[in-house]
Amino acid sequence: MKIFVLSLSLLALVYGNQEDYLKWVSYNGEIPKDAVPAGMDADNNTVYIGRVHLITNRAEGFVPGNINPGVVSLDTVLFNQVYTATENIEILTAVNNPKLEWILVKEYQFPKLFDHEEFHVARVGWELAKGEFNSTIYLGRTHFNDRTNIGKVFTSANFYAENNELYFAANSKTKTGYVFEALVYYY
Repeated sequence: MKIFVLSLSLLALVYGNQEDYLKWVSYNGEIPKDAVPAGMDADNNTVYIGRVHLITNRAEGFVPGNINPGVVSLDTVLFNQVYTATENIEILTAVNNPKLEWILVKEYQFPKLFDHEEFHVARVGWELAKGEFNSTIYLGRTHFNDRTNIGKVFTSANFYAENNELYFAANSKTKTGYVFEALVYYY
C-alpha cells in the first residue's frame, strides 16, 4: 500500500505542474487574452488550441482540434473517426506567461522529449478505446493544406504503430503525421 501511495505522489509531482502553466477554459466563441496561439489558417488568421470531451459507444476522451475565432465548432479525431463538436469546447490558455515552444520532431524522436528536465510536453488529455487501449495524449501540430492543424500524440496505445505519431482531422478524414511539432512548456 505504501508503494502505491508513493507512486501516486510521484505521479502527481510529474504531472501536477501543467496546471501551473497551462489551463483549459470554456470556449464560447470569444478568444481569451491569454489563449495559446497554434498557428495560422489558410487565410492567415490565427488558430488556437481546443479540446472537447467526447463519448461514443466505442471510445471516450479529451481530444484536441483547431479553434477559429468566433466559431464554436471543433473537428477532432476519436478512435480514428472524425467528429465535429459544437458544445463543451475548451480552449488552452497560458497561466502567468510561461515560456512555450513548439519543438520539431520525427515520431521516433518524440519519446526523447520526456528526458528533458527543463521542460514538459503539454498534455491535452486522454483517450480510451474500449477493449483496445487507454492512453495519455499530448499536443502536436503540423502544417497541411496551407494551415496549421492541431492533433494528438499517443505514448501508450496498444498498437506500436499508433504511438508517437500525430493524428489530426483534415477534410473530414483522419490524417497521420510522422514529422510534427510538439508543444512544451518550461518551468
